[in-house]
Amino acid sequence: MKAPRIVQSYWSKAYQNTPNSGWAFRESHYMSWALSCLLLKQFYDEIELVTDSEGADLLINKLHLPYMSCLTILDKLKNENPAIWALGKIAAYEVQQESFIHVDGDIYIWKPFPKRIEEAGIVAQNIEKNYSMGINLLDEMRDKNFTFPFHLSLVDIFASFFIINPKLGAKVRFFCEEQSLLFVQPSNQSPQTASDGAVCLAKNS
Repeated sequence: MKAPRIVQSYWSKAYQNTPNSGWAFRESHYMSWALSCLLLKQFYDEIELVTDSEGADLLINKLHLPYMSCLTILDKLKNENPAIWALGKIAAYEVQQESFIHVDGDIYIWKPFPKRIEEAGIVAQNIEKNYSMGINLLDEMRDKNFTFPFHLSLVDIFASFFIINPKLGAKVRFFCEEQSLLFVQPSNQSPQTASDGAVCLAKNS
């Protein structure tokens, strides 16, 4: 079976929203991306970077990382709130035309992914149950009158909250069908996010 495509996404505006992109030193951030990409390249030939023009300049022109292809479609997010850091990942998922594994720049592999991951219908990094930050976020969204997709409204999501952390990847069809499921406020209100920048989509009608 063909080795899976690897996708990494880099939204510069989101990384610039925190000091040193969340690292103690800016150089550590750069070294992490280099190490992640170079280790992936040892096992996978097809690695795509989805980024913006600034990210391409950093990772391709300056760090010379060996991506097979680079898409700068994240330039379209230049006017979006950088606190909604997941938008870059969602946009990267959206343009994929075949199955892929999305790998963050702080994931380092020392051997290929197990076959059960490479061949899975969908892969997530971890499940967080009753995570306090997530529960607080949902409480705030409820207080601000966000609405939820029907399949989430059927259960008491405020009592038992799960996060599936989709840092790794999935079959394309899943994201084509589900990436537009985000929570939104009533249509007569201006778009608004919760305090930490979280946002969810509503199913397109």
